[in-house]
Amino acid sequence: RAANHATGLAAIIATVLSAFLAAVSAASARGIPVRNTISPNHNRSALHSRASRISRARRRGRMAARGPRPGNPGKRRTTRCTQARAVARILDGICWVEATVLIAARHRLHYGRRRAAAQACIRRICMNIVEAMERRHAVRDFSDRPIDDDTLRALNEAVDAANADGGLDVQLVQDDTDAFGGCPTHYGRFKNVRYCIALIGSDDEDPAQLDRKVGYYGERLALTATQLGMDSSWVVLHETHDHDGRWRLGEGERMPAALALGYGNRPGRAHRSKPLEELGAVENGDLSGAPDWFLSGLRAVALAPSALGKQPVRFTLLEDGKTVLAQPLEGVQADICLGIARYHFEVGSGHTDIVVR
Repeated sequence: RAANHATGLAAIIATVLSAFLAAVSAASARGIPVRNTISPNHNRSALHSRASRISRARRRGRMAARGPRPGNPGKRRTTRCTQARAVARILDGICWVEATVLIAARHRLHYGRRRAAAQACIRRICMNIVEAMERRHAVRDFSDRPIDDDTLRALNEAVDAANADGGLDVQLVQDDTDAFGGCPTHYGRFKNVRYCIALIGSDDEDPAQLDRKVGYYGERLALTATQLGMDSSWVVLHETHDHDGRWRLGEGERMPAALALGYGNRPGRAHRSKPLEELGAVENGDLSGAPDWFLSGLRAVALAPSALGKQPVRFTLLEDGKTVLAQPLEGVQADICLGIARYHFEVGSGHTDIVVR
């Protein structure tokens, strides 16, 4: 039985890796940046069509799972069909890197357990980053449901990656009493917050630069939490140096914001977004003549959360047709909002040649 499990796991990893390499090779041959294969520019109808195909595949998988295994009528095909659905849904998505990393880190959840738990894990694995942007809405009222150990492990890995990439000191906090450590919030009433991500970094450099990095990597973590099936909300806390919480602030460090995490008692609501004409522009030109990748980036920016929903940011395509100027406008926590919006723009457009002023 252990040998069968090892063989099945090896087949899944080999299939995913080969699919990833094939996608990268095909994209390179067409001259498309690899990031575009990670973050496709889906529209809503394409997502619904893909969801319908996945639903049909899942129904076929369930019917197959009910049949007896040849030579052993007493057992069902649950494990093998679960593996097949996992591979099919990963291959059906374009989110190759995220799928590869998540299935490698979380295979123990769907391998050899009951089908309901397997399906929940597969849904988390195969939600790509664009779907997470559309699904994620702020939640401030959380239930008592704990975050399981495997999900906490995946979150800690994402936190470590953000610290390594951004040079930050982000910390995952768990406190059954109050994860905010008694600190008052700048805006909004939060209930039963048992988990939060303290977004901390060195304030030796330009304070605006730290705010933007916290916004960028904090949003990356918020969308990772959404992919893992959790709810979240941005929050700005006061008196973070004088607190009862479990985060540590080193010398010269500051905590511009945090993320409340958990499972909401009710789903969040979509926020109002600015029209694309207010979020972006083309230098010496009209937005109607902008390339598709730039418009896709602006659509992703429209999904970005911001303080009070004001979205105080603007992206301008410069005259060379390649460089994008990102600017914060007047508003509350404008630099944090710019970091969040920049991450959305990069994911939506697959374009990273951005200048911030």
